[in-house]
Amino acid sequence: MSQLAVVKYNLLNLLSLKKLGLLFAVLGYLAVITFVPLDTGLTVVGQRVLAILVFAVIIWMTEAMDYSVSAIVIASMMVFFIGTAPQPDNIGAMIGSDKALKIATEGFAAPATVLVASALVLAAAMTKTGLDRRLALNILSLVGTKTRNIFLGTILVGILLAFMVPSSTARCSCLVPIILGIVAAFGMDKKSRFCGLLMISMPNIVTLWNVGVPTAGAQNLIALGFLKDVFKVQLGWLEWVKIAFPYTISCTVALYFLMLWMVKPEVNDIQGGNETIKSD
Repeated sequence: MSQLAVVKYNLLNLLSLKKLGLLFAVLGYLAVITFVPLDTGLTVVGQRVLAILVFAVIIWMTEAMDYSVSAIVIASMMVFFIGTAPQPDNIGAMIGSDKALKIATEGFAAPATVLVASALVLAAAMTKTGLDRRLALNILSLVGTKTRNIFLGTILVGILLAFMVPSSTARCSCLVPIILGIVAAFGMDKKSRFCGLLMISMPNIVTLWNVGVPTAGAQNLIALGFLKDVFKVQLGWLEWVKIAFPYTISCTVALYFLMLWMVKPEVNDIQGGNETIKSD
C-alpha cells in the first residue's frame, strides 16, 4: 500500500461517522452554552439540560457511542453539570450532586434503580478481584471445624453477600464453588449428607435475604416502585431493613435448626478443616 493510500485510509478512519458524531455532539453542547441567552428567563440549569439534550440526540443519531455507554455518560454529565450550576434562588451556592442526581433520575427512573445499578458495579468489582471469595473464606476460618459451625459459616457468608451482591443468581454462583471447594478440601463425598445440607440450604438463605435487604434482588425494586406509585409510600433503605429484618432473622434461625434436624451430617467434627480453609 502506497503512502498516499495509507494517509487516505487514516483520514477516512478519522472522519468516520461515529467519531464525527462525538465531535458534533461536543460542539452542539458548547453551542447551546455559548449562544442560548439567559436573559429570557432561562436558568443556568435549564440551559445546561438543554445542552445535554442536544449532546444526547446527536450521540444517539450518529451512534457515536454504544447505548449502554451513552447512558452512563449522559447521566454523569447531568449530575456534574447540574450539580455545579448555581441555585436559582441563591446564585452564590451550587445545587450539589445529591439534588442533581435526583433531577437526573426522577423523570425516567426510580432512585432504587440507581441504587441497584451502583451495587451491581460494586459486585462486579468484588467478583473480578476475588474479594467475595476471600471474605467468605475468612468468615469460614473463624467458625471452627464442627460441621454445625461450618454450616453456620455458610449462612453468614450468604447474609454478607446479600448486602454486596444485588442478584440472587450471582450470589448462588458465588456460593456454589465455595461450598464445593469446602467439601473437597475436607475430603467429603459430594453425595454426603453434609454436602447436601450445605447445597440445599444455600438457595434458601439467598432467597430469605432477598427479602431482608432491599438491594438484594430486582423484585424489591419492583415492590418499591409499586409502593411509591400506587400507595404514595416511599421507603428508604433503612426503613425497609427495619421492617424486614425481624422476619428474615427469625426464618434464618428456624432454617438453621430445621435443616440440621432434617439433614443431619455424618460427623460432628472435621479434623484439619480449619487449616485447610486458611491455606486457601
